[in-house]
Amino acid sequence: QVTEGELATKCGNGIGFLRFLDDKIAAVEAQEKRIANYKRFLKGRQDVVKNAFMNGLKLAEKQEIITDNGVMKLRKNPPKVVVDCADMVPEEYMRKTITFTPDKTALKAALQKGEAIPGAHLEQGENLKY
Repeated sequence: QVTEGELATKCGNGIGFLRFLDDKIAAVEAQEKRIANYKRFLKGRQDVVKNAFMNGLKLAEKQEIITDNGVMKLRKNPPKVVVDCADMVPEEYMRKTITFTPDKTALKAALQKGEAIPGAHLEQGENLKY
């Protein structure tokens, strides 16, 4: 049997530990954001350098240059479809999609009024506040 004082001590220590974990999670999220920004920066730098070399090869009218570090060459990508105006594309080239998604706000209101709705129910969760 745990006394009230022991339980208060354990909960106090638990609050401290949970707050410590909150701080660690926030630090990891901040680091993830910094890393994502750095990755975007590096990809942008890479694109600039690639474009400079592509333009250089085109200006020199070369398709391929062989170096000690490898081969740099221009190559054609597979053709891609560009839709200028979707309204002008004939119907046989259109894909029809219809999606239904539950309206959770309406469902919640109806369920709270006591309506029985097949496939949906209210669930009461719990959370720990510290």
